[in-house]
Amino acid sequence: VGGAFAPGDKVAVEEDLLIPTANGSITAHLYRPLQAAANGGVDRDVLLPLTVFYHGGGFVTCGLDTHANLCRCLAQRAQTVVLSVDYRLAPEARFPAAAHDALDAVRWAAANAADLRVRAGTLAVAGDSAGGNLAAVAAQQLRHSGVNIAHQLLLYPVVDCATEHPSYESMGIGYFLGADQMRWFKDQYFDNGADRANSLASPLAAADLSGVASATIISDEYDPLRDEAEHYAQRLAQA
Repeated sequence: VGGAFAPGDKVAVEEDLLIPTANGSITAHLYRPLQAAANGGVDRDVLLPLTVFYHGGGFVTCGLDTHANLCRCLAQRAQTVVLSVDYRLAPEARFPAAAHDALDAVRWAAANAADLRVRAGTLAVAGDSAGGNLAAVAAQQLRHSGVNIAHQLLLYPVVDCATEHPSYESMGIGYFLGADQMRWFKDQYFDNGADRANSLASPLAAADLSGVASATIISDEYDPLRDEAEHYAQRLAQA
C-alpha cells in the first residue's frame, strides 16, 4: 500500500524468532493478523493457517525489513500468520545454503505449529523472485515427506538458474530487473562448479512435478524472469 517503502497493513502482533537449522540458528519474524470475527469484532481463539515467506533479492540482498510491508499485507489480507525467514545470503553462503535454510525453516514450522499457535497439519510457502525460488524448492523437495504444504505463492519467481529463456533477451534491458543484473546475482549464488540445473536450484528442471502443492504464480510482463515463471505454471498444470 503506497509503494515499496510504505509500512503495509496494520497487524495484531509482530515478534522475532530463532529457527534452529543444521547449520546453526537463523532469524525470522512472525506477523499475526488482526482477526475479523463474524460479528465484526476480533476472534483470537481461531487458529489461522501459517505461511512461510522468503524474501527476494537475488539470493544476495534484502532481508526481513525490506519485505516487512509485503508480509504485513499478506498476513492481514489473506488472514494467515506469516513467518518471514532470514535465510543465509550469497556470496558468503553460496548454493545450496539458502535452499537448505528454506527447507529447515518449513520443517521446523510444521513441527512447532502448537507453539506458534497456528493451525496444525497444513501450511503454505511464499516468496518473491529469489524467495519464490526457495518457496518452489520447498514445495518440491518436501512432497511425500510428511510435511503437508497446502499451497505455494510464487511472485515473479526464479525457477530456472541453468537456462536463459527468451524474455531475458526481449525484456532484459530498460526495466526494473535487468538480464545482466540477474546473471550477476546467479554468479554470486553459485560456485563455478555448481550444478545450476539441480532441482534445489532450478525447480523447473525437475523431471517429475506430480504431487507438488497447488500454486498461485504471478509473473511480470516486463521482466526477464517472465517466461520461466509461466513455463513453470504450465508444467505444474500438466502435472
